[in-house]
Formats: sequence, C-alpha cells, structure tokens
Amino acid sequence: MKQFITICLLMPSLWVTAQNTPLPASVADDIYHLICEEKLARDVYQFAAEKYQMPVFAHKVVAEENHRTLLTGLLDTLPPISYVYGEFPAGEWSQLFQTLKAEAGLSLDKALSTGAWIEEKDIYDLEQGKLATTDTVCMHVYEVLIAASEQHLRSFLAQLQSRSISYTPKYLSPARMSEIQNQASGCDSPGKPEKGCCDHGN
Repeated sequence: MKQFITICLLMPSLWVTAQNTPLPASVADDIYHLICEEKLARDVYQFAAEKYQMPVFAHKVVAEENHRTLLTGLLDTLPPISYVYGEFPAGEWSQLFQTLKAEAGLSLDKALSTGAWIEEKDIYDLEQGKLATTDTVCMHVYEVLIAASEQHLRSFLAQLQSRSISYTPKYLSPARMSEIQNQASGCDSPGKPEKGCCDHGN
C-alpha cells in the first residue's frame, strides 16, 4: 500500500488520511477481487441503462466507477485489468459478465433482480474483506462501500417491490437483509431520482 494515502471518500466533508505499511498479499487479492466486482457492476448497469433508459441503472454507472477508483487507490500496484466496457480477464469474470448481461437483457424485471444480486454479493464480499484485515484505511473504505451498496440494494428492492416482485437473498442472511431494508434512506423510493446519492459515489 502507498506509504501515505489520502482518500476522498466521495461523501460530504469526509476525508481520511493515514500512514500504512504494505498490505498482506491476501488482503491485496481481496481488493483486486472487489475492483473487478465494481467494474462488473458498472458494466452490467451500463448495459441495462442503455437498454431500459432508467435512472436506477444510469446513476449507478457513475457510482460504481467511483467505487472502483476508491479501491484502486489502496494498492501501489495493480494486476492488468481493462477499464473498457465489457473487457475482463479471461475466465471467471468474463463469463460472469456475459451471464449477468444475458440475464439483465431478458426483461426489466430480470435486470432489477440482477442488480439486487450484484449488490447483495458486493456487500457480502466487502464484509468478508473487512473481517480479513486489520488495516484501518481498508476497513474504513470497506465500511463506506458497504453503506453505498446497501443503498443500491435498497433501491433495487424498492423497484422490485413496486412491481410486485419478490427477491430471495443468495448470500446474506434474512436478518441481515431485514436490517438493510429497515435502514431505508430518502434516495430509495421507487419514483425518486437518485441524484445526490448515487451520482456522488454511493
């Protein structure tokens, strides 16, 4: 990790500055995984935004790119990864992108469910990553991104609920899902624009 790292957390009046020692390889691997995950979300949402012309996807394209940039700042060096839409390392990530894109392309309902799945998985992986490190900067960044993904998940769930569609969690416990849903913010109502939330890094 960079010896001195200053992170703009893309939230009002919130900055973190810390001096850090190099990260363990396992933590760096977790961060790289999360970077790929944020790019995956960005690209799937970009596809859905273009296909369905809905703000619930369009605003999140900007947010996911901000999240990717924030995570990238935690590493001194980064394994090769293309930031071009639809380009991923061969294998798991490329296959997953094609699978999620195909699912999202079936219908708007499927696209919203795909978005909920992406955010649920992101929360799970961020929480696991937080448990695996004692680095205070990494932990704080993870906390910020968990809160952002919770907001994204709520917005997708609200859209699904407005369409009388249920969502069954795949990674989080029912209790954790209830906790997230009960923390609804002003940005989460189905008909309300997300500008000011997702456009600024959430």
